Amino acid sequence: MGVTSGAIGASLKTLQNKTLIELDHDKYKIYDSIFKTWLKKEFDEKGDYPY
Repeated sequence: MGVTSGAIGASLKTLQNKTLIELDHDKYKIYDSIFKTWLKKEFDEKGDYPY
């Protein structure tokens, strides 16, 4: 992907603050069903997740 390890840290923190994702046992889980559906659609159409 060409992304450094810290490049998406701020984005993950923003998603956590909006309660779209949560860190659970060292793994991020998506809890918002609309967000989860949109990510799946993006991946299915483009073959990659947006970041």
